[in-house]
Amino acid sequence: MKIIPVLPRFMSNNSQISTDKPAVLNNNQNINTESTDDEKRYFLPSFHNLGQSIPFGGKEREDGINVKKVKQKIEETKNAIAILKNSNGPEQSDIVKEAYQKMNDYNHWQLIKNQTYDNAKIEAEDARVANKRWYGSYGVRARDAKMEELYYSKERKYNLSQDDIEKYNGIIALYETNVKNDNLNKSQQIKILEDKLKELETNMDYATLYDEINSTLNSKGGIENRIAGYRSIKDEIARTFVNPLEASKNDPNVKIPSAIMLYGATGCGKTTLLDAISEQSKDYAVVKNLSNQLSSNTDSFKTQMDYYLEEARERYKTTGKRTIYLINEAEKLFCMTPEDIETSGMFLDASDVAKVEKYNEIADCDLNVNFFKSLFDTISKIPTEDNPDGAAATIFITSNYPHLIHKDLLSRDGRHGKLMKIAIKPAADEDLKEVMQFYFKKYSDLVETIKMLSTKENYADLINSLPDITNKGKEVLIAKVKDGTIVNMHIDPTCGEFKNFEQFIKGNNPSINRGAYSNARIQNIADKAFAAYLENPAVPYENHFCRIKNEWGVDITSQTYRYFNNVYEMVENPEKFKNTYASIEESILDMRNAYLDGQLSDDEVKEFKYQVKDIKAKYKELQAKSNLSDLEQKVLKQYEVFLEAIEDLDL
Repeated sequence: MKIIPVLPRFMSNNSQISTDKPAVLNNNQNINTESTDDEKRYFLPSFHNLGQSIPFGGKEREDGINVKKVKQKIEETKNAIAILKNSNGPEQSDIVKEAYQKMNDYNHWQLIKNQTYDNAKIEAEDARVANKRWYGSYGVRARDAKMEELYYSKERKYNLSQDDIEKYNGIIALYETNVKNDNLNKSQQIKILEDKLKELETNMDYATLYDEINSTLNSKGGIENRIAGYRSIKDEIARTFVNPLEASKNDPNVKIPSAIMLYGATGCGKTTLLDAISEQSKDYAVVKNLSNQLSSNTDSFKTQMDYYLEEARERYKTTGKRTIYLINEAEKLFCMTPEDIETSGMFLDASDVAKVEKYNEIADCDLNVNFFKSLFDTISKIPTEDNPDGAAATIFITSNYPHLIHKDLLSRDGRHGKLMKIAIKPAADEDLKEVMQFYFKKYSDLVETIKMLSTKENYADLINSLPDITNKGKEVLIAKVKDGTIVNMHIDPTCGEFKNFEQFIKGNNPSINRGAYSNARIQNIADKAFAAYLENPAVPYENHFCRIKNEWGVDITSQTYRYFNNVYEMVENPEKFKNTYASIEESILDMRNAYLDGQLSDDEVKEFKYQVKDIKAKYKELQAKSNLSDLEQKVLKQYEVFLEAIEDLDL
């Protein structure tokens, strides 16, 4: 008999992993626990994949998933050795007896669990009826107590994790193989296992390295632990949503927002913030992303949402958990109609006009808006007899073009709810400083991990297993280990080695004439700079960072940044844009007179001049187009009204 326990092997780069939600960086590959004696190559996942995110910080961390898996295999192998050493013919050791008992209980539960659930549900319903009311606290408590007694307590007792199932089945297989086969004597079997144990312990270096990289580049946890900078946004979300959500576990009548919109330019971190909120809320709510379902389904938005809200009501009744629904690119569902553009048309460009026309062709936006508004008063409440429309749910929407969303939706303020609006802008000042320090700390941690490899006998193999590092970078690292200069590698996590970090922040803040760096662009620069630093560590990391930053430049151009400044104004003050042509002339006249009278600050004058420049460019582009649609003619008229009002100004 030949006993060879299953050994871990790192997944190759072409392995595919399925995940329910996008990670900040795609480094979630797990160990593949199949290997042979001949397989000695090890692979680690890419750690230079690029994301679009608010950066994340970290905490002290426990063993990573791969170290845990190797430790589990080591423990299983030690158990197998103990079983063999303590076995006496067919006699079962305590370890074997426990494995048989656990698996017998588990297998029996799998056979009866469905029938047990059905029977428990019937008795729970009887208990609820006996206490008069479905939504009343006595009925709910009686039902929940009966389900706990007859089903959930048993499920927790007899369910096993997949790791436990593999562990117990492995012990049973080893015992039965030992009893039934005499191909090898006991001492030979023990020798095989002890050799494999040594190999597993050697593999711990690779598992530790993998988890160090994974932990450095992927952060878990809620908003406070994960998101660098953006203090005002974090405080607002915690105060208005996350904290009330947590409190609702003990007080179901706590008021929670019905709908929240996160908006801003691409790459500034809307999706990442949703991920952080989802992670922090998982103990109190179930998170469902409806973006793909809503875009691919032929049913109306109302029909689909009615189904999902009924699902949320049932979930709250049976589990006590609230529901968070996520909808990305909300402008496609709730776009303003061409008739509703009014004075905001003056700030639209050609692509905005095209989107308004397109979205109204593919969706009944007017109907969607009215239905969505009607939900604000009810859906976040718990379902009761007095409030059957309550769904204990909150809808999060994101938008890159929120100014195209109907103004009634943006301004609507019902008795019990409205659309909360949270703008996520490119990082500036203290936010930009914390974003920068996050990425510098990330790669500082990784450098320290690489330096620790120099104490290992197999350091060359470990360094060569690092992914997405050029061959030159690996050669440099191995050479620096050999000559002892690896200890000199250093990245200051505080950015303190910039000649003047405060000036760097000031010089790279978002600007109407320079544009802005999105968080995604900063991340990409940091990734590229790290790869360059490994190839040439004689040049400080911050120098590589600045060089690449200057080569690439901003990804949010000055015109785009000014465009989004107008977007923020339209979203935060929607009533200001629900006016007539006369009001355009009036507001422009006020600005014109303030300019002539010297009442504008230098920054206001600069912004006004850029606004005029941008509108002239959009007017020229639209005027040159033939066969204008009704909507385009309306926007062109607004451009003309504006330009006529300021034509005598010396700008």
